[in-house]
This record gives sequence, structure tokens and C-alpha cells, in this order.
Amino acid sequence: MRTLCESHGTQLVLIKAPSLYPIWWGEWEEQMEDYAQKYDLLYVNLLEAQAEIGLDWETDTYDAGLHLNIHGAEKLRSRQNLLLRKLLSQNLRKCSERIYPVPLVCR
Repeated sequence: MRTLCESHGTQLVLIKAPSLYPIWWGEWEEQMEDYAQKYDLLYVNLLEAQAEIGLDWETDTYDAGLHLNIHGAEKLRSRQNLLLRKLLSQNLRKCSERIYPVPLVCR
């Protein structure tokens, strides 16, 4: 996927979707961070944005937290652009050196 994005002149952004399980172990987080650093990619962990998204795990999942149902997906979709712009802008360090697929971030 990374090389396909590169061949088309786009930047891959790695995203961990919110879920309750399986448990997102620290070693998995480290692997994602290491891979992102190795290939100069942005990694966004949306587990950290669950409250901002407004997810309610009693009503927004159909399988006790592994996948979002339509209500949870709509909440995520309605907030994803704002959240991603916010998270991207917080994490962009070399904005002038790279081209990013999200407009308005580098203004």
C-alpha cells in the first residue's frame, strides 16, 4: 500500500480505528510508530480520540466493541475530517518539505 501510494504521488496515513478489543497492546503501538518513522509516514491512533468522537460503546457497536455499527460509523464519519485535520496539524513537523493529501493543513 505504501509503495502504491508513493507511485501515485500520495502520502499514506496510518490510522488505528477506535475499538474496545482486541486490546491494543503497547508493542503493537510501538510497531506502528516504528514503521511510520521508518518510512516517514503519519500515524494517527483514534483510540485516543474516542471521547472527542463521542462514541458510546453501549449503543455504537454491534459486537461489544470490535466494530462500529451504523450509529458509531456515522459519528466517526461526521467527526473524521475535523479530527484528522486537527491531528495532522498537531503532528506535521515538515509541512514545507512534503506534500500531504489533506488540504488546508499546510496553509
